[in-house]
Amino acid sequence: MNISNTPYGIFKQNRGTVQKQELKQAPNIFDYMRGNVEFVERKPETKKPAQRPDNNTKDVVVISDQTLTKLRNEYIEATLESGEPLEGISYDDFVWYYIDKQGFRWEDETMQRLYSQALKGDNASCAEREWRTNPDFIIMPRIFDSLELTEDREAAFEKFKNGEELTELENRLLSTFPDAAEGQRRINEVNFERGKIAFWQNLHDKLASSGVELSPDDEITFTVYGYELIDVKGTVDDEKLAAIKEAMKNDAYSLDMIYNNKYNSEKMGGDIRYEFSKFKKAQHYLDLAGGGSLLDISKDSDGNYHGIPDILDKFLRENKQYKGQIIADIQAMWVCQAFDAAISAIEAGRYDWYKSQICTVTYKNGEFFA
Repeated sequence: MNISNTPYGIFKQNRGTVQKQELKQAPNIFDYMRGNVEFVERKPETKKPAQRPDNNTKDVVVISDQTLTKLRNEYIEATLESGEPLEGISYDDFVWYYIDKQGFRWEDETMQRLYSQALKGDNASCAEREWRTNPDFIIMPRIFDSLELTEDREAAFEKFKNGEELTELENRLLSTFPDAAEGQRRINEVNFERGKIAFWQNLHDKLASSGVELSPDDEITFTVYGYELIDVKGTVDDEKLAAIKEAMKNDAYSLDMIYNNKYNSEKMGGDIRYEFSKFKKAQHYLDLAGGGSLLDISKDSDGNYHGIPDILDKFLRENKQYKGQIIADIQAMWVCQAFDAAISAIEAGRYDWYKSQICTVTYKNGEFFA
């Protein structure tokens, strides 16, 4: 008797085909073969001609270790996808299934958890919503679209959307969208809206911290460039304007963004807009380090910058290569990117034009607008 195997069905010579099982049912290939075939995991030692078996004996089929492994892995894969309990598979065989499938295995603690979940079956875990009660439960992608997990994930997303505080579990659930790109898009939309609210609230809070009471008819105009608050004018007296300027001096860049997002989004598209932002940041870094002109900055073949304050030069040289100091490394990278953009803009003759892009933003009746 010749037998060939597929993941979900068994084919016998001259006897047709057993109907293919549905994916959601646990496969029974090993149950079938245990009852009908005697497994021999090595070649017969004897070279004598094979004898016809008696009517009361089972057929003997020699199956290589490689074939048995393939059958075993197919059974594990199909059972995991079906959600039914895994049966007849040892922990070692389960680990080798993962190694064969993805080329590596996780640490033993994780593998033990996955094995325990497989023995129980996803259907039972989902019915119990085990992720709620078992902090060690590993939410696998194959159950991302289950009814129970979908309900819990959407409930967590509604809390996130409403600005409520999420639990650790609810944060985990936001990473279980079946379509990761769609899930990230939804989260990004909420983050954007929440960011806008926080942005405007910060400006209102800073303005309120000045102690100046403004009527609906009062109008305040801010003149800014990059991180510099150049001037404040308005319908209140000079003393109040000075208090407002002091309160808002560290928020010049936020006001600058309001203007440029409205007026420069088209004429400074793509790389130009990015370069302009870096150009302004480069001047900011110089000011923080003691001052200087972007026109004086140059870069040598070793990647060192000249014409910058000594304290900034030392910082960049010390963090020129990755040394494991993550925050310092990232800050040095930002400064270098800004200086490179400024040097590029100056070489292209854009310095005067960039410096002329002064921004004005007005506040009236509770709103900032450009």
